[in-house]
Amino acid sequence: GTYLTFTSGPTDYIGAGQPFVALAPTQTITSSMDAPNHVRFQVANTASPATVLWELNLRAGGNDPLTVGTYADAGYWPSSVTRPAMSFWGGSRGCNSIRAQFTILDVAIAPGPTLSRFHATFEQYCNGGTDALRGEVSFGR
Repeated sequence: GTYLTFTSGPTDYIGAGQPFVALAPTQTITSSMDAPNHVRFQVANTASPATVLWELNLRAGGNDPLTVGTYADAGYWPSSVTRPAMSFWGGSRGCNSIRAQFTILDVAIAPGPTLSRFHATFEQYCNGGTDALRGEVSFGR
């Protein structure tokens, strides 16, 4: 199925120690790709008008396409361009700097580029913090 979930330590700035699971019908999860090396997931409520609650960006380093594997030492998206990059924000909170990594477990990209299938785990430390936000995203599986 399609879902996004995360947990975080009590001092993590983004998750503030609260767990979250995004599932239909109360939230929608959309994906977009502007290049084969960058995918964006947005979780929105289904109210009218919809409000983006959370956003996850994952990008491979340089012009490399996203493939199965671990992307360690990810920089802050969109600033980092030569190495892998990531950002996870929401709840009116975002990081100015991060230490992060993500692991792509499954990916299929159709022409366009369009995401057909995706499954990954991610971990982010925000603004020099010691508590991590850890999550998982699955799309089109």
